Amino acid sequence: MLGTVAGAGLEVAAAALAALRRSRPGVRVRLREAPVTDPSAGLREGLADLALTRLPFNTAGLMIRQLGVEPVVAVLPADDPPATRPRLHVAELADRPHFRLPPGTDPQWRDYWLAAAEDAPGPVVASVEECLHAVLWEGAVGLLPAGAARRHARPGLAFVPADGHPPSRIVTARRAATADPLVDALAAALADAGVDARAEAGAEARS
Repeated sequence: MLGTVAGAGLEVAAAALAALRRSRPGVRVRLREAPVTDPSAGLREGLADLALTRLPFNTAGLMIRQLGVEPVVAVLPADDPPATRPRLHVAELADRPHFRLPPGTDPQWRDYWLAAAEDAPGPVVASVEECLHAVLWEGAVGLLPAGAARRHARPGLAFVPADGHPPSRIVTARRAATADPLVDALAAALADAGVDARAEAGAEARS
């Protein structure tokens, strides 16, 4: 079972699966999408054998392999004045209501995505869709991975590249005490696809 969260690694998943099927014809990978409150994507509960996720979160007892990085964007109402700008700084959102993750969520994960004081006002959410509804219906703001601008574009929302915040680190994670040849093969295919994607992005940047 492959667990995933917050759209992590979607850009490399198809290439990784194709490579895995070439080396292991007939293999099937079941996918489980975890709520944004679970950065381990089901590993901690034994619901996944391998996670395609993002740092930072508590990785004790897990083996982590970084696949790449993804910038973050601020999501805000489309009629908000900063929504028309090409970029903004996260500090500009400090005094705004933010969508927040519920108590009990991994503290490192919660602090990274909130990027504001822990007691900042705003609605509590448990999914990306709830994040977007908090922006549309309650005027909240927040941070999401840059890919959200493609996957979740809709009227009433604006996604603006955000400076002053570290990029999201996309990783695979697995329990350190387990060994499984199929999990090994899937993890390797994802890592190779990540290398290829970075090389392609670098070539495009130089052209």
